[in-house]
Amino acid sequence: MRPTHPARVSLALALAGALGSAALPQARAAVPGPSRTPVDTPRADTLPTDSIRIVDVKAPAVIAIYAPPPNDSFLDTDDGLATLFDDYMYYWAESRPRLEKMGIGALDETVEWYDRRLRLRVGTRVWPVALPDDVPVGYLFVAADGPPRLHLGVMVDEDVADSARVLTRRRKTP
Repeated sequence: MRPTHPARVSLALALAGALGSAALPQARAAVPGPSRTPVDTPRADTLPTDSIRIVDVKAPAVIAIYAPPPNDSFLDTDDGLATLFDDYMYYWAESRPRLEKMGIGALDETVEWYDRRLRLRVGTRVWPVALPDDVPVGYLFVAADGPPRLHLGVMVDEDVADSARVLTRRRKTP
């Protein structure tokens, strides 16, 4: 695995969506990280609704959800966190074209470092979503027929596409 410089991570966080995968390095090895086990989202009545941002989503979609650190000192002092964000942005940039080719929306949503909650509105349903304090990155897989599924940690682009395919019951595409 190549070394990661915290300044590069900050730049990646700021520009990943705008630059796309062309600005990122090519093939990387799979990255071990927090469990990628799907987590059920909490019941709609378990979080207060007045102060949490609502995000409108058209299903099917995959949403990269992450809590960027409030300043670069977090990344400067924690190489693991810097590597996590670097890998997360790299694989998400690689995932977007695959998802779009499958007809699945690919969205980015940030949440506050100290308050990692938002609500998703899919049609007439509203689902609360929260990242745990110990995992600042994840993916929300949203289908029209049920609650979103939250996968925590970094997933390689093939895993993101495979999970989205299972969610939407689509056949494999290159």
